[in-house]
Amino acid sequence: WHSCGASVQLFVAIILIDGESLFEFLCFATIVVINRNLPPRPSTIIFHLSSIAPYFFVHHSHRASVVACPCVNTPGYTSFSRHYRDGVDLNRTFPGKEDGTQSQVFCHNILQKLIRHFNYHLDLHTASFGRINSYYVRADMNDPEVAEMTWLCNPQIILHNSGQDGTLRGCATALGIKCLTIEIGNPQSVQTRFVSWTYAGCRRILDHLGMYSLSRSTITPQPPNRANVALCRGGYWMYTKHGGVLEVFPNVNSYVREGELIARVKNIFGNVVEEVYAPVGGGVTVGRSSNPVAYTGDRVIHIGIGTPFFPHSFPLFFFFFFFFCSPPISTP
Repeated sequence: WHSCGASVQLFVAIILIDGESLFEFLCFATIVVINRNLPPRPSTIIFHLSSIAPYFFVHHSHRASVVACPCVNTPGYTSFSRHYRDGVDLNRTFPGKEDGTQSQVFCHNILQKLIRHFNYHLDLHTASFGRINSYYVRADMNDPEVAEMTWLCNPQIILHNSGQDGTLRGCATALGIKCLTIEIGNPQSVQTRFVSWTYAGCRRILDHLGMYSLSRSTITPQPPNRANVALCRGGYWMYTKHGGVLEVFPNVNSYVREGELIARVKNIFGNVVEEVYAPVGGGVTVGRSSNPVAYTGDRVIHIGIGTPFFPHSFPLFFFFFFFFCSPPISTP
């Protein structure tokens, strides 16, 4: 257990998997931390950690340890809230302050007493309440080592993101820690397919780092689905302009074309008050709202943009043939 500052002593569970003593772990080890991060959707992540922990056998010759943190925001976990006890989102509060508010002190202690000792960090999330997600990874794809770890996760979507201000991943990256965020689907549910994919991705990363061999495993060292992963250079949320009953049409991990109707808002009498259309260029649906009750300014859909994404039924060579071989279009 690891103590963190609060008016009443608060503990964060730490699982040191087949590592050295805690002192040696803090001083010498190449460390991979796998933590279920700050918003309070623990069921998926705790199931995930309890599934993968017994299979991690770290080679001591590499002076390496794996640390698992099943739940960081324990007050949020016990109160079914994504916020800390003072009502603040911890994952917008890093690096915190030693003499700040409750949430700032907590974030400061987590960063200084725990996170800064790591070399690699896998930050596990699910969607927040009222939303659903694809299985996707947020990572700085300009970092070659982080990019390789991201591909090994074999996600449905990769979203390039250097790390927002105030996030744990952003602060860990600033400390030189190789860090990525893995989004494992929906809140308050265990999607066994996504859990198994994440489990395989974590083991591939450990194999890549020389910490755990896949030689006797059925998991392939290289991801089997790389050609079908949607790589996005960025993404953004679209928001409602009117309140009412929200209906969102696209499934996650699906392509939306420019001008396509993606959502509709009706008033309580069933009259349409707003229709939401896909933006210029379209994109891939990373996540979306699942809550039909919407206020003005609520989230509708998370669109990934950038590298072209084509449905599997659309042969890529047709695109290249059209792009390189079609005659120039004359203008009037």
